[in-house]
Amino acid sequence: MSYWKASEFRSWLLYFTIPILKSFLPPEYIHHLALLVCAVHILLSDSVSSAKLDTADRLLKTFYNLHVVCVCVLANYSPVYIRSLI
Repeated sequence: MSYWKASEFRSWLLYFTIPILKSFLPPEYIHHLALLVCAVHILLSDSVSSAKLDTADRLLKTFYNLHVVCVCVLANYSPVYIRSLI
């Protein structure tokens, strides 16, 4: 992914991550990812109303809070080699 162009990463995030990863990840992880995808989709719009901006803000805050919970769980219950990556 380090060699991807921004447009390729955008396409991957917005159009391919959920359909591809839903076969491999549990539904709660897909829901978590969908929060990020929806927020980014809103923010990449040509025009963003204040209501949509508030929605994107709420989605990103929820995504972030869930991410913090996941990282804390991994840090407390994962093997040492995974903790070193966090």
